Amino acid sequence: MTEDVTYELVKYAVGTEYGDLPSQVVRKTKMLLLDALGCCFAGSSACGVREIVNLVNEWGGKKESTILLYGHRVPAPSATFANSVMLHARDLEDTQDIAVIHCTTPVLPAALALAERENASGEDLIVAVALGVELLCRMGLASPRPQRKGWFHTTTLGCFASTIAVGKILRLNEKQMMNAVGISYSQFAGNQQCLEEKTLTKRLQPAFAARTGVFSALLANKGITGPKNILEGKYGFYNLYLDGQYNRDIILDELDKTFEISNLSLKYYPSCRGTHASIDVALSLSQEHNINADQIKAILVYVTPLTNSLVGDPYEIGETPQVDAQFSIPYTVARAFLKRDVFIDDFEDEAVRDVATLNLAKKVKVLVDPDAKQSSSFLPLRMEVRMKDGKIYRRAATTIKGSPANPMNREECIRKFNKCADFAINPISNAARERFVCAVDQLEELDDVNQLIKALRTN
Repeated sequence: MTEDVTYELVKYAVGTEYGDLPSQVVRKTKMLLLDALGCCFAGSSACGVREIVNLVNEWGGKKESTILLYGHRVPAPSATFANSVMLHARDLEDTQDIAVIHCTTPVLPAALALAERENASGEDLIVAVALGVELLCRMGLASPRPQRKGWFHTTTLGCFASTIAVGKILRLNEKQMMNAVGISYSQFAGNQQCLEEKTLTKRLQPAFAARTGVFSALLANKGITGPKNILEGKYGFYNLYLDGQYNRDIILDELDKTFEISNLSLKYYPSCRGTHASIDVALSLSQEHNINADQIKAILVYVTPLTNSLVGDPYEIGETPQVDAQFSIPYTVARAFLKRDVFIDDFEDEAVRDVATLNLAKKVKVLVDPDAKQSSSFLPLRMEVRMKDGKIYRRAATTIKGSPANPMNREECIRKFNKCADFAINPISNAARERFVCAVDQLEELDDVNQLIKALRTN
C-alpha cells in the first residue's frame, strides 16, 4: 500500500532549511512578504476589521504577537486571526491563478505571529513562509476545480499550509509535525457560500485557517497526537472532500527541485482575480481610444465558465456592497471606463453606490464564450465595446497583469506597497515606510523578526 502523501510532505518540510532554498525563491518570498504586508496595511481600515481587532482585545491574554498597525499585543492565535483578516479584506493579495488560491493569506500571519513570539530570525520566517506557500500551491493544483464542490481551498488546505509554516518556526521534528497537520485536519473547513451571498465572512475564512495552524502546531508541541493519513486515507481530505479526484504526481513532482511559489501572481486591483483580465482590457481600450464613458452604448464581455460563475452576475447592491463590487465584472469594468484606474477607493461606500457607475454597469453584459467552455482558468477573455455613434472596439486578454507571464517587478511592488499604506488605519510616515521596505529587503540578515515589527512602531 502506498504511503500517504502527507508523510512525504512533512518529511520535505522538516528537512528543508533556509540554505536549501534557491536565491530566486528567497527573492520571490520577500516580494510576497512585502506585498502581503502592504495588503495588511490597506486592510487595516476595511469594513469589519476594527470590530475584529476590538473583539480580540476584549479577549485579552498574554502579550505575544502584534496586531499590525493597531499595535496591540495579544496571544499569537488572536494576532494571527486579526492580521489575516486584514490581509484578505481588500482582496488585493497574491493568487495562484490556476488553483485559485490566495497563498500568503493563511500562511504569513501565522508564521509572523509565531516568529515574533519565538524571537525567530529572518531566515526562519522566510523558509517557513516559502514552505507553507509551496505546499499550499501543490496541494491546490492537484485538485481540479470542477471536483471541489464549493470548497474554498485557501481555507481548507490553508489549514495544512499554515500548520507547516508554524511548525517550522517551532522547529518541530517529523513526529511532531505529523501530529500537527493531523490536528489541523480536524479543523479543515471553508466554502464558497459566503461568496454566493457576498458577505463579510469572505474576509474571515482564510483567517480561520491561519489561526488553525498556530493552534495545531502549539498543541503538537505539547504532545497532543493527530491522525497521519489525512490526505489519502479512507477519510482523508482528497477522498472525503473531493471523492478521490486529485493528481498525486502534481503534489510530489520534483518537490525539492522546482518551486511553484515562483508561479504566484501579484494583484494590481483590489477585487476577485476573475475581474482582472476584464479590468486590464477596459483600461487599455479606454486609454488607447480615449473612450468617453458617457458615449458607451453596451459592453459585452466573453469569459470562461469559471470567470462567469465567480464574477459574471449583474451588479446588485446587497448586504455588503464592497464585497458585491469586488466580485463583479460589470462594476469593475464600469469603474475602469469612468476612472481609468481601479484601486481601493473604488470600493468604498460612496463609489459602490455612485449613480454613474450603476448606470454604466447595467450596460455591461457577461457571457460565456463558446470557444472558452473547456477552459478551467480565467482566460481567455475578450471584450466588445459598442459606442452610441456606431463604433465598436474589440480586444482580447492573453495574460493578466501581475501573472508569471506579465509579472510585477520590484519597483511596481514598492509602488503598490505605498499605495496600500495610504489607506492604513493609522498614518505611516515616509520614513517608516522606507525603514520597513529596507527591513524586508534585508530580512535574511535579521537575527530577530521583532526588528521587522519594530520598523513600523514609530513614525
